[in-house]
Amino acid sequence: MKTLMLSLAVALAASSTSIGAQNWTDEEIAPAPVVVAQPLPFPDNDYSDLTAPELVTRLGVAARTNRHLALIARGRAASAEVRAHAERVLAEQAANDEQLASLAKGTKSTLPTALDLANQQTVDRMMFLLGPEFDREYLKVSEQSYSDQINLLQSARNLPIPTVAEYANTQLPTMIANRDAVTSSTATAQADEE
Repeated sequence: MKTLMLSLAVALAASSTSIGAQNWTDEEIAPAPVVVAQPLPFPDNDYSDLTAPELVTRLGVAARTNRHLALIARGRAASAEVRAHAERVLAEQAANDEQLASLAKGTKSTLPTALDLANQQTVDRMMFLLGPEFDREYLKVSEQSYSDQINLLQSARNLPIPTVAEYANTQLPTMIANRDAVTSSTATAQADEE
């Protein structure tokens, strides 16, 4: 009985498929490429026309990038200070993820599920570095990332959406403290090289 029903289901499905749809090529059945978040049009960090969905996308990509880099730093950093910073980033990121998800929901925005191309390239590049070279590059990338996020959050405070301003005011002190800690670590690492 099960065989008969299965045969009928297959026959029915085959009869409802058009002849043209059965001529597949290798390109049509190949897996789709991973879709990455597209960069948004703020190359010079002028966020005067920033919208809530753009903010959520940029913050989401930054959060994913920070997490990926911190996970890499756990195993590749030479300095205990850099590994400790990475652990702190991962711990802070867990709390930030909840707040960011709440912000996305409140602004009817969608969090990105992948990195944009530039950040993915940074993560890929960092995968090939080890030891002190990794530490220097990780601190440099982190410092730039925090500076960009600070500019973004400062602009976000001006959006006429209370939840966005609240999120920005909550996150700014942490971002500033992290940037200052990374800047200090970068100066220490440069002094150690000399």
